[in-house]
Formats: sequence, C-alpha cells, structure tokens
Amino acid sequence: MSEVISLYEEEGAFIRLRWDEELNVWMMHLDCTSWSKTEFKRYIKIFKMVLSDLKAKGIHEVYGLCKDKKAVKFNKMFGATVTGQMVLMDDGSYQILMRMET
Repeated sequence: MSEVISLYEEEGAFIRLRWDEELNVWMMHLDCTSWSKTEFKRYIKIFKMVLSDLKAKGIHEVYGLCKDKKAVKFNKMFGATVTGQMVLMDDGSYQILMRMET
C-alpha cells in the first residue's frame, strides 16, 4: 500500500490522499465528526482550496470509495460523481467508486 498524504487535518476532520496501485488512481478520503450547515460551508471552502492545490500539482482527478448510499450522498455534496463501478474490497464486500475533478 502506498503512503498516505495528509492534505488537511484538524480535530475531528481530515482530508487524505494516496496512490492506489491496483486502480492506478489517486484515492481521497475525507471525514468529519462535527456536522452542521455552518460546518459544511466551512468544509466546502477548505475542500475547494485542497482541490486547487492538487490541480496546481498536476492531479486533475481523484477517486473515493463509498460503502453505502449515505456515504454517496455525503460525497456528492462535495462534487463527486458516481462512476458506475464497484470495487471489491479485501473483506469480500463491494464499495462504490466515486470520481471528482480538481
């Protein structure tokens, strides 16, 4: 597994990136524990800055995995789209592959 790069981190929230050797794509993971309309607006601003930084570094798309419809909805709020592909995980489960342009 490739190194995980922290793009943003604060108590209760993070955005991380790693290169996936099997899928040959950049995989992003974001998570937050505190959730409100105010927090969402703040996270959107932070996320846009992170995407802008990635684009400046030559990364024009990132992918993520969602285990359920709730996670898909969350990722769509940040601009990700469903690719229509599923990824088989090591535990035998499948996750939904999402894509986002920077």
